[in-house]
This record gives sequence, C-alpha cells and structure tokens, in this order.
Amino acid sequence: MRSLTGLVIALAMLGGCGVGEFDGPDEFDPLAAKAPDLFKRVVIARLYQKNDWTLPAAGTTSQERIAYACARFKPLHPTYVSGLIRLDDDAPMTADQIEVFSGVRDCLREQDPKVKLDVVLNAEHYADDERHTRQSAIDALKQRGDEIKALGADIVFFDFFSSPYNGSKQHEKWHPESITEGTQYIRNQLDLKVGGNVWGLEPPPNADFIALDNFDRVNDAGETTDGFEYNKQQIAAFKGTPILLHIENNPQKSPSKGLQWINGEAAYRREVLAKFTARQKSDGFSYMYPVFFPLQCCVAGNCGPDQCKVSPSDRIAYDASTDDDTLSRIDDGLGK
Repeated sequence: MRSLTGLVIALAMLGGCGVGEFDGPDEFDPLAAKAPDLFKRVVIARLYQKNDWTLPAAGTTSQERIAYACARFKPLHPTYVSGLIRLDDDAPMTADQIEVFSGVRDCLREQDPKVKLDVVLNAEHYADDERHTRQSAIDALKQRGDEIKALGADIVFFDFFSSPYNGSKQHEKWHPESITEGTQYIRNQLDLKVGGNVWGLEPPPNADFIALDNFDRVNDAGETTDGFEYNKQQIAAFKGTPILLHIENNPQKSPSKGLQWINGEAAYRREVLAKFTARQKSDGFSYMYPVFFPLQCCVAGNCGPDQCKVSPSDRIAYDASTDDDTLSRIDDGLGK
C-alpha cells in the first residue's frame, strides 16, 4: 500500500476551501428533476482515462490543458461536471492529473462556487478477489476516498457500480461488502456523495444517485432491446432515487452507441441530443451532455475497436467544441 501522507497534504493545499457540502436539503430529493442545484446542468467530460490525456488538441502543458477545458465548460454554466479523471485501484494520481483537475475546478468555482465535480473509479476493482482480499479492498477504497476528498472533488462516481452485487457465477468469490463498507466511509466520514453506473434493476447500497447508459441489450436468444427502452424500465424501478443518463462508452465494442456517436453524421448527434433533451424532464432523468465524451482507441491516427487491442494505444475523447455547433446545442439543452 503506497504512502498517503505527502499526497494528501499536497492535494489538500491544492484543494483549498473548494470542498463544500451540498447546499440545502433538497439537493438529493426523490427525483433528479427536483434537484436543480446539482442535476440541472450536467456535463460529462473525460480528460484522463487512467494515464491517457484524451484531448490532443488541448496542448501539452498543464496550463494549456486547463485553459482549453475551462474555455469550453464555463459558457455552459454546469452544475455538475462528471468524469474528468478515471482511475484504476492501483494507479496513483499523477502530478499532471492533480494540477489539471485542480485548475479546472478552481476555474469553474470562480464562476459558480457551488459547481460539483467527481472522480471515476471502477467498482469491480474493489470487489474482485483476484485483486484484493476483503480487507485490502476496503483499505484501498478508503485510501482512494481520502485522496479524492483532498483533491477537492465532491462525488465518487463508480463505473460498474452494480456489477459486484449482481450475484453472477463469475463473481461468486467476490466480496461486494468491501464496496458497501468503503462507500459508507466515503459518505459518512468524508462527506462525499456516491453514485455510478447501474446495469440492472437493483440499486447498489449507499447510492445517492444512479447513472444509466443507453447500450443495447442482447438476450440469450440473440434478441436486441434498444438501450433507452431498457433505461425506461430502470427509471421506473429506481423511482425515488435521482437518475442520470449518458451515452454508452465502449470503445472496444463494435457497434456501440459511443462509436456511433463519434463516427456518425452531425445530423445523428443532433437527433440524439434532441431526443434526450426532450425526454429527460417527462421521463424523470437528467441527461449528461457529452462535452469530452465518449472515447475511442487510436494508434498513430487510426481509430477503432481493433486499436483497443494494441499496446500502447491512446484513448481519445470526442470533443464537442470541434463539432460544428454542438456546444451551442448542448447549451440550449442544458436545464430544459
């Protein structure tokens, strides 16, 4: 287990007074539509996928990258920016990640002190018996939570949040209770919120909110259910919990909704934005508007699912600011 002391001190100095409580008792009311101060204007943007910087156009120095990201976020007036950094359980945060996250955080909070940011973790890493014992997983998750708190983030967002709890045969030796105990610590001791991606119809313990994505489901008979049609079943099942919804991000999978978004025509992206903007209030979810998201795998300028098998390959994010008038369309959709 790596030492935390120096990292936490450094992060705390960078974080300053940026960590704050969610203001007001209604921020996590039963429906996302009733949490205007948090879920009204949600954007999803991946700057670091593990150690990969995802925006080649943003420059090479930390200051260039902060300026590039902030110039695109600030006109959107987000209330919640999700996904800037995604970390594996065994990967320390780098100095560049800390500097860029802190710079973007400070830039956004100059405009709106209430804006919230998260860090993304993989829940499976803290339940897999081949990666951790039960206790070492709890310790690792608590340590990561301490780092996220010191970084000045407000939320821990778990990808695969529900997977450790799904009772599948392949997970029979896993220890989901490590996630439960770790998230209790994150919520109760660190005063951070917890949410993340849920694939089924049962919410994980300690979820302050749930995120859905629109990937298509294929059953054992090979029949496909459209992702959003299944999402509507989930929304009904999770009534009473705030719900977010975002584009599928599976760069290694073909076809995926994420690659359709990246490779499709501009008219397709406009149609998707219009669809979810129109449906979010009536259907009871908040849409996570894709500013730097989803991702694709690229090697020497060639991008596609096959490149994900190449080592090393770069994860490159879709950049809405280079896509015609998409940022203005996102701005129009936010808060509707």
